[in-house]
Amino acid sequence: MSTDKNLFDDYLKKNLVRDLVFRALVWLVISGIAAYFAIHTLNIQPLDYLDRMGNSLGRLVNSVGSVSILLCLPALMFKDLEASVKTPGYKAFMGGCFAGAIRRLAGDLSLWTLGAIITLSSSFLLVATIVKLKSSDYLPLFVFTATAVMMIAGIGAINFLVRRSAPTPLMTCTNNPTVISVVYGVITASLVFIVLKQL
Repeated sequence: MSTDKNLFDDYLKKNLVRDLVFRALVWLVISGIAAYFAIHTLNIQPLDYLDRMGNSLGRLVNSVGSVSILLCLPALMFKDLEASVKTPGYKAFMGGCFAGAIRRLAGDLSLWTLGAIITLSSSFLLVATIVKLKSSDYLPLFVFTATAVMMIAGIGAINFLVRRSAPTPLMTCTNNPTVISVVYGVITASLVFIVLKQL
């Protein structure tokens, strides 16, 4: 059974940035409503609400987010290799079921990670507007906001590259499959080392 097709959906799908912005707005509204309901209706203290969010969703973002970013690397490699290899068998593999499943999973998980980070960030900033801040709180708030913006931009860019139909900008530098594999191998090994060091 095919999915619903309409003009608005087509409008979003024609531009992945537009699609991501729309999704981000939806996540912002939902997280805002959830925070408002929890704080003003269920009478949960703002800092307690934020603490619960950090202990549940924050831990998931740390684990699932790491996995999603690591999965994005082979997904991007498969895309670039599909565009660069000449052997029909290898090209078919790079766009086949296994590689396609990795590419789809990387796209979905990175999209979830992006939504979760937007939810956490917006909840944090909402609580910051409710509680009384001391002058010493402004610098950590600025650092958190800057970090959140960089994470959102970075994961949004990775998701964009994974989900779009074209290969990555690496293809403008080289279309040598060996070089492409080595580049992704080095980046993957570096990220795995960083993740394992933080455990």
